[in-house]
Amino acid sequence: MVHFYHEFVSLDEELLSRSGEISMPTLILAGTEDGIIPAEGLRMLKAKIRTSYLFYIYDAAHQIEVDQPERFVRVVKDFFTYGELFLIPRKEDEQI
Repeated sequence: MVHFYHEFVSLDEELLSRSGEISMPTLILAGTEDGIIPAEGLRMLKAKIRTSYLFYIYDAAHQIEVDQPERFVRVVKDFFTYGELFLIPRKEDEQI
């Protein structure tokens, strides 16, 4: 994998060049405390995948599933269950 640098951000050029081919709804998850993947890189990936949603998990670092497992599972489950409507609060969400 070759990485190039764009304004001090490490990029995977092959990933970025092919990401525009993705046509299915795509969830891009990031932790608010991620020190590995820069926010600019995530925004670039989001811009390339027209059908993507960039969602941040508060207080999680790079390994979201370890740092915030309940939140990770909930967001992924809601995305698969509700598709584009995964961000709309449902009645059962009121307790959280």
